[in-house]
Amino acid sequence: MPIPGNSHSAGKRPTTPTIGEATAGAASASVAFTASTYIGKGTITYTATSNPGAITGSGSSTPITVSSLNNGTSYTFSVVGTTNYGVSSGASESSNPVTPTAPPPFFPPFFPFFPFFPDFPTCTAGCGSWSYTYGAFSAWSTCSGGTQSRSRTITATRTCTNTNCSTYTETETSTDTQTQSCTVDPPPSGDTMYYGCCGNGLSVSGAYSSSGVAVTNLQAQCAADEPGNYLSGGVFTSPQNCT
Repeated sequence: MPIPGNSHSAGKRPTTPTIGEATAGAASASVAFTASTYIGKGTITYTATSNPGAITGSGSSTPITVSSLNNGTSYTFSVVGTTNYGVSSGASESSNPVTPTAPPPFFPPFFPFFPFFPDFPTCTAGCGSWSYTYGAFSAWSTCSGGTQSRSRTITATRTCTNTNCSTYTETETSTDTQTQSCTVDPPPSGDTMYYGCCGNGLSVSGAYSSSGVAVTNLQAQCAADEPGNYLSGGVFTSPQNCT
């Protein structure tokens, strides 16, 4: 059976490709075809050529993309195969006409902007009720001038709120003092009573200690009974004539 082409294997002409369907793109077209059934011993490259314009695209297999076409222009295409020895097949029949079109305009997605204003809370400024903490009373003071006293600390706290809803605590302290009438008790059994005189002749008594050391300062007692006059003559263990 005779083989197309000349007598040299490298120069044998490939068979003509069979055109397929052309598909339009954006300023381009994709051209399908069926490859040559005989190409000899070499390799083959296929070229699709447009009509009009003779704009080409190449590839080693189907389909071939032809670019740089004019959108809105109708084109047909034919395909030719060329071996690596430079031997070309005949041109295929023309393809169906296609018209490239421009892609639709791209509009980036629109995301509406809504400014965010944080909802800062507002409050009515004011304070709650006071709560009180009472400290323990101190011991009664020494009887002086017929009275004695004791005291304790009272702490008052309350929670307040600003207009921006922040809170703070208010604290106040006060001293609660109690007084009562008193007399000097006689000394416990076995204790020694002390007597003394103030500078103006006022006698004082009632200072005593089980150890023999006065626990009440007679000078202070004189000062409480008669301010500005102090003990004269030291501490005595028996009544004195202070006149």
